[in-house]
Amino acid sequence: MSGQIPQKPNSRLRPFYLNLGDGFSGFEARGTLLLVSPIDRVVGGFAFAPAQNDSKRRWLSVFVQPLFIPQGFLAGFGKRISKRQALQESASSVCVNVSDRIGVEETIDVMHTAKCEWFPQRTSLHGFYDFLVAGDEEVQLFSDRSTWCEALAYTATLLGKRDAALAHIDDALMEYILRYHDLDAPHSSLGSIRDWQVEQIRRLRFIRELIEKSKMLTARSTLDQWQKATVNKLTIEDLVTTRSSP
Repeated sequence: MSGQIPQKPNSRLRPFYLNLGDGFSGFEARGTLLLVSPIDRVVGGFAFAPAQNDSKRRWLSVFVQPLFIPQGFLAGFGKRISKRQALQESASSVCVNVSDRIGVEETIDVMHTAKCEWFPQRTSLHGFYDFLVAGDEEVQLFSDRSTWCEALAYTATLLGKRDAALAHIDDALMEYILRYHDLDAPHSSLGSIRDWQVEQIRRLRFIRELIEKSKMLTARSTLDQWQKATVNKLTIEDLVTTRSSP
């Protein structure tokens, strides 16, 4: 989902949200998203993507995304939930018909199972780092490898893991070196590299320089600033806790 997150629930999904019950009291419905609330460093929740040519049917996905990587959209690290993972029935993905009572009840059961696996552990800073280190290959398919390493690097920085942060930054930059060979070459000579990738390289180098100069507090402050900008772009200020420390 790109741009600002709606302040109100999607009108077609509103009846579904109302059926969730007390088990989802710690979530906030925003547009086609059901977000864990309150949010600290990592936003997470469920997404309901419209099925093609059928506005009543929605693909169910679960995701987490660090707010301290500058973003103007929600993509994050996640996957579509399959019935096999949640209900031990089949490997097909869950596609809920919001007008089908039985289908809604089954989907809510699926979501309860996924919620227990993902939240709140993967939206805490330590839990998010452990999740990334574990390297779920299925989840990685939904994200760029360099972004995975960037998230690891900044999370390690916030946790005070200096050496790990530098190693993860090197891993992220190596992804580009393997593809483009020379990161200091003019932009035009890097082939199909995109603007967001150029910005990612600049961010990684900037944080690495701060860490190498033993300016960990400045690096953390920079991540705080990036998080504030992301929160503002997503318009989720009211869901984010006020921070006084990393």
